[in-house]
Amino acid sequence: MGAEALCGIVYGSPIPQFVIDKNHMVVYWNQALAEYSGMKSEDMIGTNRQWQAFYVYERPCMADLLVDQRITMIPRLYKGKYSKSKLVPEAYEATDFFPAMGKAGKWLYFTAAAIRDAHGDIVGAVETLEDITDRKAAEDELRKRASKLQDNKKALIRAVQSLDIEKIALAKEKAKAEAILMSIGDGLVITAGPEGRILLTNAAFDRMTGWGAREIAGRSLFEVMPCQDEKGAAVPSEKRFISRVLAGERPETATFYYVRKDGTRFPGAVTVTEIGFEGERLGAVSVLRDVTREIEMDRAKSEFISLASHQLRDAPTAISWCAEALLIASQGPLNKGQKEYVEEIYRRNKGSIGLINDLLNVSRIDLGTFIIEPEEVSLKDICKSELKQFELPLKEKQLVLEEDYDASIPPINADPQLVQVVFQNLISNAIYYTPEGGRITIGLLKSAGGIVFKVADTGYGIPQDQQSKIFGRMFRADNAKVVRSGGSGLGLYVAKSILDQAGWKIRFESREGKGTVFYVDIPLSGMISRPGQTKLTRGIV
Repeated sequence: MGAEALCGIVYGSPIPQFVIDKNHMVVYWNQALAEYSGMKSEDMIGTNRQWQAFYVYERPCMADLLVDQRITMIPRLYKGKYSKSKLVPEAYEATDFFPAMGKAGKWLYFTAAAIRDAHGDIVGAVETLEDITDRKAAEDELRKRASKLQDNKKALIRAVQSLDIEKIALAKEKAKAEAILMSIGDGLVITAGPEGRILLTNAAFDRMTGWGAREIAGRSLFEVMPCQDEKGAAVPSEKRFISRVLAGERPETATFYYVRKDGTRFPGAVTVTEIGFEGERLGAVSVLRDVTREIEMDRAKSEFISLASHQLRDAPTAISWCAEALLIASQGPLNKGQKEYVEEIYRRNKGSIGLINDLLNVSRIDLGTFIIEPEEVSLKDICKSELKQFELPLKEKQLVLEEDYDASIPPINADPQLVQVVFQNLISNAIYYTPEGGRITIGLLKSAGGIVFKVADTGYGIPQDQQSKIFGRMFRADNAKVVRSGGSGLGLYVAKSILDQAGWKIRFESREGKGTVFYVDIPLSGMISRPGQTKLTRGIV
């Protein structure tokens, strides 16, 4: 199915939902969600402002956590409010109150699932929403009445189990309780004893099952409403929630299929509460909710995820492959003008990939999810490997490169990928912000406290009044913006954040118009190991 059909599925769905790509940018924001949130699709697509529909401050939605595989953050942000989906692998569902939505806040039931491509890589996530404010209001009303029902519980049960002299008075209390229970939106049934003898049902339960209250009063719930699993196999009475609760178990909420009077069946989520008095288990109150719509939503999401996985490809990578193929003349030689256009596409696309990698790294750093896995490495080998990637820009700018490596420097324990990221960012800055014909010096030197990695240039330097901000996120000095308009301002922030977490230090000296020297102080003990969820990504040179 093509992108146009896929968009039609999303935008035409009555279920509010949105999709983000792996960079947290909104890809789809359907009409149902636009009407519900008051935020137009055209204002949201292409942004990472999905949080504004739900919160007054910026924080990740559940879909954002799945994109970054920050599963450990879900219990922290949705403690006591979430569970794994029983129907969709890798999906999570939660119920929460959002005070910023509407005039008095709204309760939402929402489900998020990761979207993977054909290789199994996460390329985005989908989140689907359902307004359950009315149901929550009904549940709140039921809880408010719980105290009164508790007081009348003994009288209510005794009234239907005996013919003593209190029957008439208790019948009045029963009528009051029935009026309350009949107004509940979900199906409700009160049963007595382990056999599940039906004492009372509400109108919602009767509509759900097709039975009349008088038809089933006194009969066993197990007989009136047989229970099946998804494949249609009967669930034994001792395995049903009522029996398990009365046996002292505390089963988790689960979805079963219940058979109606006419033989058709529906999926229902049931919650059972024991009715007891003075240690005796007298019966149970069961609240049954028809989850047909939720099942259909999950199925629709599964289909949508499958389709979206084929649509949300890594476009920049595909562009790079195509541009490289054209540049090596795999489809025939290019004329001079064509080659210039393709080279410009290739160069700018590499810049986009680099920016994406920087943003991903910043996200992982800010959330503390990146891994530090030290191993024995040669700093000199890593430095030379990084310099090799910069041979072309060094040559194009006719920069003089000097290298100074102390031969006595031993191997140390460090995460090679993180060292590469730090070295690459410092070296690339020196190259980008040094004019043609300038000089760059790279060195690894012994010091009293260990090893110093040094990157010196004869470039534009950093203005004195801006030096205190140089390691800030997205910060670029004024003269740097003039020289190079395409920088992200994230390189030094990423480098310092890595070094802070690894237990290393970074410092610099700079004079505007004269150049800059960055120093990384490296202890001989190497890096501090740290568990996490993912590795940082190297940039594109």
